[in-house]
Amino acid sequence: MIKTALFSLFIATALYSVDTNQTKVTKLSEDTLFQASREYGLSLHDSLNRAIELSPKMGAAKELVIQDKMRLDESFAGHLPIVSISGDAGYEARDIKEDATENPSAVTNHQKYKKVDLYLTISENLWNGGSIQDSVDAKEASLNASLYDYRDKLESLVVEMATAYFELVYSEIALKISKKNMQNYEKILNIVSIKEQNGAATKGDVNFIRANVDNAKTEYVQKQQAQSDALAKYNYLLQTQEPQMLPYETETALYVSDLNTSLEDAQKYNAQLLRQEEYIKATHYTFLASEGKFHPKVDFSINGETRNDYDTGLGKRDKINALVTFNYNLYNGGKDEAAAIRLLSAMQEQKFLHQDIQRNLVFDIKVLSRSVSSLNDSLHLTEQEVLAAREVVESYWISFQHGTQDLQALQLAQRNLNRAEQDYANYKRDLILNNFELMKKSGVLLQFLNIAFSHNPEAFKEDDKLFSRYYELGL
Repeated sequence: MIKTALFSLFIATALYSVDTNQTKVTKLSEDTLFQASREYGLSLHDSLNRAIELSPKMGAAKELVIQDKMRLDESFAGHLPIVSISGDAGYEARDIKEDATENPSAVTNHQKYKKVDLYLTISENLWNGGSIQDSVDAKEASLNASLYDYRDKLESLVVEMATAYFELVYSEIALKISKKNMQNYEKILNIVSIKEQNGAATKGDVNFIRANVDNAKTEYVQKQQAQSDALAKYNYLLQTQEPQMLPYETETALYVSDLNTSLEDAQKYNAQLLRQEEYIKATHYTFLASEGKFHPKVDFSINGETRNDYDTGLGKRDKINALVTFNYNLYNGGKDEAAAIRLLSAMQEQKFLHQDIQRNLVFDIKVLSRSVSSLNDSLHLTEQEVLAAREVVESYWISFQHGTQDLQALQLAQRNLNRAEQDYANYKRDLILNNFELMKKSGVLLQFLNIAFSHNPEAFKEDDKLFSRYYELGL
């Protein structure tokens, strides 16, 4: 009987000796359990740049900026004179019939002669109530709104890619924790089974721990599924399945700021808020442009005409007309008034939307700021909990091996350790992801991550192929 007990003790020590050595870590950041499954791969910064470069959404957002840039150029052309030239050349046939009252033998003469006509016209608007300049200002505001919209989409993609990056890394860490937990339960089951064979444990003890093994296996399968889903999203955003493109970083610099600073930054830099302000400007200037319809319109034009008639004796004739045209609408059934009221209403709508965005922004930043602070505190507390739970498990194992600790206490300690380790990984992941959201709301995300972006519309170059009639659709 003594030999049997010593044999059981030897088996228990051998089965758990490796794990107890691994738990003796004073700092969890140095623990391989909370590191990525690989030492090298694709860095966070490189993954962000690759996702931006390959994203069709960003390509479409760029084209919208170019379109608004061209609309501004179209509107600005209203300030410039319009110069046009036209002409025609050919033969003209005429039938000239003599007066029969004076000449009874009058006949009809058929004449054909060459003709060349040239026309040159220069016209320019002198006054229209300022609507041209207001239209230019409206288009400029719309262009700025498109630039902020591009930046907002860029920031959203950065957050989405960063989320996929760290979701995959920490889903792999969660899988490792779950696997370790499952293996430890299996070791407990092996020891209890050996004890049951030697009469040192009951059948109920075996069934009890077997149920915990099944629960651990179920958790492991769920973590596998979560890891598979995270990998699919990561591959989707990067459009690759190459192993060397997998993530390996588990840490990133955190945005350190108090609540008031975050709120102040958001008022100055948040892309959604700035975009909405440009929408208000655009509707305001569009309204002012519509008021030009209530003012007289004065245009100036110069028309030059050169006619060359051959074979008729008329020769070359030149004519120049300089005209100032005045046009004032007296009545059109209230159409202009209705359009002005509609535009005023649109401006008020944009102002209300601005208020809503501002209120939501303040609320979100307050929530995120509290969440980041809470997660940071929870992370430090959970680190101590993990270290303490590991010591408890190790102590219970030693007591269990000597028969002074019951099975229920050991499995409860193991369950608490698994929960604490999973919580630590989850808190660390959530802290990073909430920090990214906070940076986006505060408008400092791109600058903090050193992601290239220029608010200058000249940085958005149009494709020269667009000017070719043979430009391929590329579908």
